[in-house]
Amino acid sequence: MRLVVVALLSWLLAGCGLQNIKIYDGPDRPSSEHSTLSSLGVYREIRLALQVVAVNGVPVNTTTAASFYLLPGTHRVTVRARKDMKSESGSRGFAVSFKEATLDAILEAKPGHTYIPAALIQDDTIRLLFDDKGTAFPQECLPLFVEVNTGGNPGNLVHRDGRKCDI
Repeated sequence: MRLVVVALLSWLLAGCGLQNIKIYDGPDRPSSEHSTLSSLGVYREIRLALQVVAVNGVPVNTTTAASFYLLPGTHRVTVRARKDMKSESGSRGFAVSFKEATLDAILEAKPGHTYIPAALIQDDTIRLLFDDKGTAFPQECLPLFVEVNTGGNPGNLVHRDGRKCDI
């Protein structure tokens, strides 16, 4: 599973550094005045990866965004869920297989809070929700930063910044 996640992340990150992208109009605001939405949720124990693909119906950067800054309030978030990822190599080369679904959910964003996509899964049904990490959540603990800074794939070296999540 780790190989699949690292390979997927390497492909997603090719070419540019990780970014925190503001998706509201107007000047930059301090973290106490905006909310942070992680671009990714990774749950290895249940073989699930969640990637934000749109906010309020507008597609977002899915290649180098570690997070999105949005104003507090109600937002419709669209996430691509990939479950049961596995890699296979055989006579035709390397292949990755997974189940995929696109999900929508409402995020009630509070100022200064950080949210990470999460899910409740029962049988073949998946329900999108957001894990509220509260205020002062360290940026280096966002899933994409953790994956890049602890991953074993040399392709991610260009994106590593040495940050360690100490939660």
